Amino acid sequence: MKLRLTFPGLIMIAWVALACGASVLPLHPDDLLLSKILAAPAGQAWFGYDDLGRPIADRVIMGARTSLYVALCVTLLSLVIGTCFGVLAGWCGDW
Repeated sequence: MKLRLTFPGLIMIAWVALACGASVLPLHPDDLLLSKILAAPAGQAWFGYDDLGRPIADRVIMGARTSLYVALCVTLLSLVIGTCFGVLAGWCGDW
């Protein structure tokens, strides 16, 4: 049972670490390199390049950073709103 959850857990930890460290990595997700349109994966671009010559790995990491930020903001917002409604319902008691 532990072995089945270890690998996905490691992937999630690595994903969160990459998303948190995206600001210090030398990423250039919006650079257009027309000479590398649809190029195969290489040392500089782990997943290759898209149809505009942008590195896919850089774009995926920056997307993970944005997704993690949105998820944290939504979770904190729902925590605050849910706590306020819970306290209000407990205080009033008639809901």
